[in-house]
Amino acid sequence: MGASERNEEERAAWRAEVSPLPASQLVFVDECGSNIALTPLYARAPKGERAKGSVPRNRGKNTTLIASLSLEGMGAAMIPGSDRPMLLPLKSTSNSSCSPVCTRDKSW
Repeated sequence: MGASERNEEERAAWRAEVSPLPASQLVFVDECGSNIALTPLYARAPKGERAKGSVPRNRGKNTTLIASLSLEGMGAAMIPGSDRPMLLPLKSTSNSSCSPVCTRDKSW
């Protein structure tokens, strides 16, 4: 089962459009989210004994990570926030010449 926004015709058209470009020039941006409360949902206890303990009632906020990815590995990353976004430091590579590519209009 694929994502609801998946359109195979548009995906095939995009692949055809970018196929002439060298793969080293492509940079992809992706986002993911996670809850960092790390509270276990279930308790453990020895057989025959009741599990005792408490957990926080509220799990906290979700955290979003936005990052770029190229053949050189993970590039710029950012954790956006309401007050101010946090930019994550990166390990520099010897050949960091990747730049964003726009195939429709070369206005970048």
